[in-house]
Amino acid sequence: MGYLRITGGRMRGRKIVVPAGLTVRPMQDFLREALFSILGDRVAGAVVADCFAGTGSIGLEALSRGAAKCFFLEQDRRTTSILRGNIARCGVESLAVILRGDWFHGRVQRQLKEKIHIAFIDPPFAVDHQRVVQDLVFYEGVFREAILVYRYPWKIDPFSQASFLDVFDRRRYGENGLAFFSFQKTVIDQDRDLENIL
Repeated sequence: MGYLRITGGRMRGRKIVVPAGLTVRPMQDFLREALFSILGDRVAGAVVADCFAGTGSIGLEALSRGAAKCFFLEQDRRTTSILRGNIARCGVESLAVILRGDWFHGRVQRQLKEKIHIAFIDPPFAVDHQRVVQDLVFYEGVFREAILVYRYPWKIDPFSQASFLDVFDRRRYGENGLAFFSFQKTVIDQDRDLENIL
């Protein structure tokens, strides 16, 4: 076992448990700091979803920075146990909902009963990222108005077949890519950048 620290907000410095091995690939401290700096005050009061949650580092960071509630979507039973412990360690049980299920084909989205403002999508690097993005069509009902954030290996383009999405911005951090996007809306100016919508 190892540890990560929450990088900002009221729980700054709090340790969360990370299992050994490559099964879980939590977002590094510097990347979480960059991500939440970009989102700024949009996190405060938001209902967020941490998809492929793993140890919960992104969702817990959001709660630390003022998110009102976080849905943690995770399939693996052992990882979910660690996630539950991290939520308790941070004392945010009343703000957290764990949903166990498979992302693909929208099987877990049926459990999402609230409007999501920000969805963090951070699948393992080894998955088929184009398939993850394509399966977002099953989540349109709950993510329709959300800002979506996706971490992916920079060398690939998971959005090449996703014409139903409007990608506002992409940023590179080493081998990591961060993409910010939403579902297509006819009133959206396709030339706008992230700063214009946040």
